[in-house]
Amino acid sequence: MSIPNTPSLGSIKDIPVSEIMAFSGETLSALIDEARAMKAEAERAVEFLYMIVGEKYRDQIKREYSLKVDATGAVRVVDNKTTIVVNTPKRTQWDQQELRKAFYVLGEGADHFRKVVLGVDERAYQNA
Repeated sequence: MSIPNTPSLGSIKDIPVSEIMAFSGETLSALIDEARAMKAEAERAVEFLYMIVGEKYRDQIKREYSLKVDATGAVRVVDNKTTIVVNTPKRTQWDQQELRKAFYVLGEGADHFRKVVLGVDERAYQNA
């Protein structure tokens, strides 16, 4: 949506805050929408470029991961004076029922690596 006489995002950095505060809600909303659209486009561009880097250096990345014990963590690929760091996070899935049993058996001996997370189902709370 374009509103006549609306400054662009690029130009508002040169406008005093007091003048921006005088903009109508419609103008501010339009600027926010424009910024969100630009952010989404930039995020798509970043993802696209990551895909290109992954393809360009695929063989080197595979080789570096093959030298590691597991295929997680960071590896580095050097291209001339540029170092590309690829990080594959470790995503461990734990069987929650088995964990409960193990922590019960270990008792207080497991306290140094046990992590308890409490949460509330907001819908259930609202309906209570």
